[in-house]
Amino acid sequence: MKQQSPLVAHFTALQSIAWSLFVAASVLMFAVVPFDLGEMQVRAWIADPALQAALVQVFNALDGTWITLAAINTYFFLAQAEGIATTRRWFLLILLGTGAAAWIGARTGFPFGPIAFTEKLGMRIGRVLPFSLPLLWFTVLLNARYFALRLFPRISHWQLALATAALALFTDMNLEPVAWKMRAYWIWYPLALSAPAFPPVQNYVSWFVLAFVLAGSLRETSVVVMRRGSSRRPMAIFLLVNTVFLAANTVRLLRSV
Repeated sequence: MKQQSPLVAHFTALQSIAWSLFVAASVLMFAVVPFDLGEMQVRAWIADPALQAALVQVFNALDGTWITLAAINTYFFLAQAEGIATTRRWFLLILLGTGAAAWIGARTGFPFGPIAFTEKLGMRIGRVLPFSLPLLWFTVLLNARYFALRLFPRISHWQLALATAALALFTDMNLEPVAWKMRAYWIWYPLALSAPAFPPVQNYVSWFVLAFVLAGSLRETSVVVMRRGSSRRPMAIFLLVNTVFLAANTVRLLRSV
């Protein structure tokens, strides 16, 4: 029986740990996000001040940590499927592209619309952009891409970019009510005295266009792509992320009836 090299063994162990942490964080998100639990509930339910403080820290860091763990697991899968050089290139492309677009959007209102980010997704870079927001884009785009590849393994490059953009748009439609109305990841129309009830249409158009452009820029360096559709991990990550948002939207809808 062929033994794994120490490097491969360590990588496999890190993958297993990262996946276990992501699943645990997802379970917490299923418990917390649909019912919009937070600091107020902790202080009402927990009498011990030390336990209160610890739980408040956990609740405040949960969303950003969950997204970061999703991105780490996505990165691990991508390194295995495409190689470390391609993984680094795609990671930087998506982070820089989406980070720049979100930064400009927060400053100017273009391309997504008038928006202000809070610290709910973690520390803001330059007091503008939450560090985990580009990681969310990376998670959504890459897992949507491999989800589409698993469903349609013979799809062409630009058809794949179109399918990835459509799945990214689907995710944003699930995300927006949670991000704005429930978890306050960001605030739409921050300077408006009377804000519309829905995000601007240009936000959805921009999500689709940016996702399509970035997905179209992701080209493998190898002629034969190894294991591109063999793993269920990207599908699992994509579905877990969207199911959390769908559960939150369902509870919110039932409460409004």
